[in-house]
Amino acid sequence: MPHADAGDRTKWTSDQDLRPLTDLGRAQATMLAAAVGRVDAIVSSPARRCVETVEPIAAASGAEIELDEDLRELTYVTEHESWDAWTLDPQWRAQLLAAAGLGRAIRTLARIEESVGAGGRVAISAHGDLVPLFGLLAAGYFRVPAPVPAARGGCYEIDPTNASRPIRTLGALVPRPDPA
Repeated sequence: MPHADAGDRTKWTSDQDLRPLTDLGRAQATMLAAAVGRVDAIVSSPARRCVETVEPIAAASGAEIELDEDLRELTYVTEHESWDAWTLDPQWRAQLLAAAGLGRAIRTLARIEESVGAGGRVAISAHGDLVPLFGLLAAGYFRVPAPVPAARGGCYEIDPTNASRPIRTLGALVPRPDPA
């Protein structure tokens, strides 16, 4: 799930890791907890806004929040930078960044499966630039159409046991563009 509303990042003058949820974000987190229900484990980016997003889920589930550096914003991803000596097209560089971010996401998923097991329900809180990669990774893995994009206060539910609909969007959705 992407963290709930934390205001305009450009207006926050302190460390971005310390930026909290807004009142709207706290309300979104509470509604999201109701939509998600009980989970067995919670893994979050260390950023305060991500942790605050899953605190209501943790309280309802009696689960601890595990912090995971691999769930940070893509601005923390550096693996692709070794190719910067070659002048790369910006679009190609963005794809390399996304690929490195997916590598980190897969590493997180492997750790979760190892610690929780394949049947456990897990809430993952990350950033708006990484969460869509999770959704599309799942869609590609299950060979199904991508789900409706999740907005702040929404999330993807991935259920490998549901063959007809292994991934769906819960909570807030990004509004569909007008077909003008």
